[in-house]
Amino acid sequence: MPVRIVCPSCSAALSVRDDLAGRTFRCPKCGGVIPASQSLEEPDEPARAAKTGSKVTGQPVQRAKKVEEDEEGEQPKKSRKKRDEDEEDDRGKKKKGGGGGMILAIIGGILLVCCGGTGLTGYFVYNFLAKKAEEVRKDFTDKVDKQNPPANTGPALEVKAETLAKEYKDKPAAADSNYKGKTVLVEGKLQDITFTFIGEVYAILEGIPDESGKGLGTSIRCVMAKKDVNKLLDTSRGQTLKLQGKCDGLNNKFVNLLDTTLVAAGRDLAPKVTATKVIDEYGLDPMSTNEKYRDRPITITEAVVDSKQGETTLFVRGVNQTGAAKIKVTLLPDIGLPVARLRPGDTVKVIKGEYLTSSGDIISIDRGWILP
Repeated sequence: MPVRIVCPSCSAALSVRDDLAGRTFRCPKCGGVIPASQSLEEPDEPARAAKTGSKVTGQPVQRAKKVEEDEEGEQPKKSRKKRDEDEEDDRGKKKKGGGGGMILAIIGGILLVCCGGTGLTGYFVYNFLAKKAEEVRKDFTDKVDKQNPPANTGPALEVKAETLAKEYKDKPAAADSNYKGKTVLVEGKLQDITFTFIGEVYAILEGIPDESGKGLGTSIRCVMAKKDVNKLLDTSRGQTLKLQGKCDGLNNKFVNLLDTTLVAAGRDLAPKVTATKVIDEYGLDPMSTNEKYRDRPITITEAVVDSKQGETTLFVRGVNQTGAAKIKVTLLPDIGLPVARLRPGDTVKVIKGEYLTSSGDIISIDRGWILP
């Protein structure tokens, strides 16, 4: 009849035949030795299977040895199999780890290119382009400097406007040798003032007329320095001026002076009258007023804006005047901002221009400009 014993090593309950009592066994569960002194008990119920679900029966030592040998023989196999599985699992983990590392490396590379790489590339590209731009600028500057030598640091060369214009008209190469790139002080009569759409203001000095009398003569065109523009605007056509600047040679019919300043101005011969006075004079005797001012430069002061027509035509009257008579001022093109700011009722302190003939209730002033 089977009896039950308990393994002292793993506490596994084992069922063995009663004829094997008093023998030493090896536990098939854990491999531990169950001594012969281990008490044998009859089982109250049939031996239960081990946790693995397989029946376990005790064996004598001799058989247990065989079992042990068999188990030891199988154990390495199982161990090798287990080891192989573990190694395979490890390899799988390594592969997974390696794949993750590769992915991280790829992502890192992309980030390096997109972030760091781009910045690094941009840095080198910027330096390269900056270097090339500097080379181009230097080459261009050298060429310009050769064509336009810097102004001399000595005293300005004094010359009359007529003389400078004639020398350039007759012998341009010799005139360039004498004046180009040098600071010159030119004296002449103001022929006109012109404005450009980029905000530059030119003073045109009378030079020499065209020999045929049909075309334009050779004049001196002075590009005014910004700080001296208002000084120029306070002069009148026909007034003698001394202008100093760097000679830039002949361009078409103009001898150009750059960065020009107003050094001195002669007497202003243009009559200076208030808007109220010229309108009153015209109202009393239109014919005499026309004869007095016609085709002459005139300076009108203390005018009040009545209305505007576009950006180049103003209608003004005297302060507190309410009659029908008005002064129509046609301004030079591109005069720009001073006119754009004006509104009816605004006071204009100084208007420069040329008096034309008048008719009806309108006195006409042509080629005018406004002092800011």
